[in-house]
Amino acid sequence: MTPGFFKWSLVTSLLLVAFLFTQCGKPFADKGDLIYSTDASGLASPMGGVNPQSSLEAFERTVYQVTRQNCTSCHRSSQQPIHANDDSQVAHNALLNQYKINFTNPAQSRMVKKLRDEGHNCWSNCENDAQEMQDAIVEWKEMIEAEQAPPVPAQNFKTTAQSRTILAERDLVTAGTVIHTAMAGNATLTAPMVLRPAVGMNPAYVEAPNNGVDNNLGAADPAAGIARFTISSPAARTNGALWGLVNIGSTSDDSFYAGINAAAVQSWTSPVTNGLFRWMRMTGNHNLAVGMNTVTVRERKNGAQLAKILYTPDQNFIPGGEGTAGTITLRYPLDALGVAGASLEVKLEDYDAFSYRLSALRINTTRNLYVANIRVLLNGQYNPQHSNYTLVDQMVPAGGAPLSPANMIVLKEGGEATDKISFAFEILEFR
Repeated sequence: MTPGFFKWSLVTSLLLVAFLFTQCGKPFADKGDLIYSTDASGLASPMGGVNPQSSLEAFERTVYQVTRQNCTSCHRSSQQPIHANDDSQVAHNALLNQYKINFTNPAQSRMVKKLRDEGHNCWSNCENDAQEMQDAIVEWKEMIEAEQAPPVPAQNFKTTAQSRTILAERDLVTAGTVIHTAMAGNATLTAPMVLRPAVGMNPAYVEAPNNGVDNNLGAADPAAGIARFTISSPAARTNGALWGLVNIGSTSDDSFYAGINAAAVQSWTSPVTNGLFRWMRMTGNHNLAVGMNTVTVRERKNGAQLAKILYTPDQNFIPGGEGTAGTITLRYPLDALGVAGASLEVKLEDYDAFSYRLSALRINTTRNLYVANIRVLLNGQYNPQHSNYTLVDQMVPAGGAPLSPANMIVLKEGGEATDKISFAFEILEFR
């Protein structure tokens, strides 16, 4: 072998590796900073009332055929979710445990929207590929439904009125201020940018580790770590403010570069926060387009930590708290359900472009109240994937109490401008 041929082979190999790396999204981090189950073997059927084996067999004949044919270069083992894994059970559980499939509205499944809306690694024409994936999910659902046990009749449940649209509920809280947020756990990363898990009261965050060596990179430095956040907007936003929830340890670790869509990235420097995550605004005015938007954050000084992005067209809005900006509380009077003086409340946050996060579910009551099996309804429909609160079974004392410590991800259907939330109770009665 001649030296020239060896050099040519080495360069070609490196270029191929670089291409695969850049095409495979986020090799160093998985979506989301919540863990719902660490025991995939005990996963319940996504449709309810079906043996998990039936769901697996349906998956093997539908979506698995598509992913094994087109996604093994990245999602076989190296990149989460590993939905093209050699073990079909592992692949099946990866999609369901990480909420990539929406059986209620298959077109809203992240597996479909990644192709249709983001053009993620399409194998032919993105629209055709997205439709192929959507059809496979529909077929998976239909095969499951063919064996599904009869559902509990809806009339057995007491159901609250629907909320206003999520956008209308948010407008009531923020006096019309529009807020878009994106979390570190959902960012697409390019090395050396990495995702650090939540610890104690601190949220998950991204950073380019300094490893004991400080740097100060240029805006186009090819060695920079990158985090790309996705924000979905139902309308164009202009001259808005961009905020970040940051932790800055020293002036040697105090800045990023950031920009939205095709806008050039700008330097973004923050004061030292002494180990606490604080909201810091990026200088300048910023715009969002209708639909999907990408906020690109590039490494400038390694060691700077970023947990969350917030965009608002309201120049006067100042985020509050350490990560709760954009969170609203939905409240439901329960008088019409036969428990006068009681109410339900839950916190809702725009988790990412595809889902909401519910937390802090609570009942307020003037008398002892027995509550069991709570279903979250999106636009009046129950999706068995949204089952965290079906486990509630407790006596709530007079004065009220939390119902569940769990957070729950609810897959979006139409987005904040149209989606409405309500709740149904199998048991709700004074005792």
